[in-house]
Amino acid sequence: MYLDVAHTIIDMIPKVPGGILMFFPSYAVLNNCYEAWQDAALIPKIEKIKRLYKEPKDSARYQLVMDQYYEDIFEGDKKGAILMGVCRGRISEGLDFSDNAARAVIIVGIPYP
Repeated sequence: MYLDVAHTIIDMIPKVPGGILMFFPSYAVLNNCYEAWQDAALIPKIEKIKRLYKEPKDSARYQLVMDQYYEDIFEGDKKGAILMGVCRGRISEGLDFSDNAARAVIIVGIPYP
């Protein structure tokens, strides 16, 4: 499943300007997906088009990741970025991803209580 998601993203992201948000049901699923992409050497293919960031569990790294994400969207070459996060996580609640900050949202799985 994770590899299918990556191939879909690789096909989709050149058509989407700015930022893309991806939400997973848990940090475990997010990390499993990321590791599967690493093992299959798909992350370099994705990052040729847009930078890829993961929502950190560590709140100390949170602002650094967000600053890098926004920099890739609004400054420099402005090719955009993908931010992988968790449903009910920090980036999914209370942040305003207006305009180019989120031109697409991808939900990978539904979180069950």
